[in-house]
Amino acid sequence: PAGDFTHTPAAEAALRTPLPIYAEYSGSEQIVRVIVKYKGVGMTDWKPLELKKMGEGWGGLVPCKDVTQGAMTYYIQGFNAANDPVATSGSRNKPFSVAVKTQVSGEPPALPGQQAPKQCGELAGAECPPDFPGCNAKKASGEDCDKNADCQSRACVGGKCADKKGGGEDCSADDECSSGSCSDGKCGEARKAEGDDCDSDDQCDSGSCKAGKCGGGHKGVRFLVGVSVSLDLYMLSGAQDVCKLNSSETAPYTSGNPYSCFDSGGAAFPGNNGGVNSAIQTGHSDQVQGGFAHGPLPLSVSFDYVLNPNMLLGGRVGFEALTGPSGVTAFAPVRLEARFTYLIGAGGITRTVSPMVFGGVGVGEFDAYVPVQVFNATNTSAPSVTMNAWTAAGPLFVNAGGGVLVRLGKKLYFTGAAKLMGAFGGQAGLLPGVAPELGLQYGF
Repeated sequence: PAGDFTHTPAAEAALRTPLPIYAEYSGSEQIVRVIVKYKGVGMTDWKPLELKKMGEGWGGLVPCKDVTQGAMTYYIQGFNAANDPVATSGSRNKPFSVAVKTQVSGEPPALPGQQAPKQCGELAGAECPPDFPGCNAKKASGEDCDKNADCQSRACVGGKCADKKGGGEDCSADDECSSGSCSDGKCGEARKAEGDDCDSDDQCDSGSCKAGKCGGGHKGVRFLVGVSVSLDLYMLSGAQDVCKLNSSETAPYTSGNPYSCFDSGGAAFPGNNGGVNSAIQTGHSDQVQGGFAHGPLPLSVSFDYVLNPNMLLGGRVGFEALTGPSGVTAFAPVRLEARFTYLIGAGGITRTVSPMVFGGVGVGEFDAYVPVQVFNATNTSAPSVTMNAWTAAGPLFVNAGGGVLVRLGKKLYFTGAAKLMGAFGGQAGLLPGVAPELGLQYGF
């Protein structure tokens, strides 16, 4: 042992079995965190493991997947409340070493007061019969191989399994890279664990780099709640004689026509006024040229459950402003949506800026209007009037879009996106559109 830690390393450890590490601190300066940095056979860099307070000391288990045959080396660091290293046991240059074997000759190592860990079931057995259930056929770095698929690293070079690839190296799949991220044919940089040295937030798994160290950052964020606003813009189809009714009809729409006419006060035109209806000129009167027109303005409350740093599942519940008159609407002025969101890139929600894509389905009100000129053949003093030609669809809709999620603070996020959407049913049958969307969310 060295420094102010008392620690006795195990003489031997079993292959693919969690390795217990326990140390007691007797120094005068208070420590709040203890980290073990370890390196197994085939690992190119030291990996951190945070020990937990256990009675008089600190203990933890090196994961079984990292306990490979050969020598497991490690050293211990203790940090005070200012995140300064104030105690050590071992070092990078003189680490502790444990021999990892297929079988141990003596009592297997264990944490104080606990039973020795068992060998991991899915990785158990250094030698397995071919195709035996529970055996892991993937080979570790340095073992003989015939193809990339034989190796844990997915890299078979010169008949030997090579280490996983580092940042900037060519790749074709995420599991070829030590960082777990292959983008545009290149491995991304490995993100660092809590307590590691860092220069920026993006280098850390937590998304938080403070005073040159990766912090805990966004650990524990499982829910996002917020508010959002969007503006629907619909592509309207062209049509003629949108206000004139068939002679047998009394409803404010023409059979086969996706539009209904209303005056500025919301009254149906021409309603049941047969005289006005028969006087409407056809062919050049009340025409819709087609094109974009704005629809409702949904104001929503959002809720998302964080499945993992890259995937969110949730919904939106909102009120719709700027909707049409009661004679044209197909649903109440509310918007209900279920949505799945995927954040692109390693770290996802922990990053400062995360590109995202999403898709949704739900129910709501979808309507829009354009002004039209209606010509009256019998009224020479007022030969034309302006009416609003409304169309509506729904209540069912689907949407898909993309944008960015930006971390403004520790748990505060801004979202900006654009989406394509389509509403089905109602007078229009199908109403396609687009919508920009802005929002704020808070994580807890």
